[in-house]
Amino acid sequence: MKLFILGAIIIIIIAVVLYLLLSYLMNVFSHLEEKREILSKAKESKKKQKLMEAELKTRQRILEQQIRTKVGMFYPMGEIRRLENELEQVNQTLDEIKNGGNI
Repeated sequence: MKLFILGAIIIIIIAVVLYLLLSYLMNVFSHLEEKREILSKAKESKKKQKLMEAELKTRQRILEQQIRTKVGMFYPMGEIRRLENELEQVNQTLDEIKNGGNI
């Protein structure tokens, strides 16, 4: 009878130790998964930011070309000012991106 009780106590102790070990391992792996998700989101965000920056630089070059063309062809000043304002907004957005600010 004593042997049976001793065996049961040992089995209970082993079960508790296994439970604690598995609980710890689940915590470790869940934190690793969260870290991996955060890193992938950061990578994706950086990719989107680079794409947006490239798109804005392209828009900037197009606007500069349009302004040069329209000034040379004596277009109405209202349209040229509109293009200059749009170019200024693009430049501000590019500066915000370069300085680390989010849009």
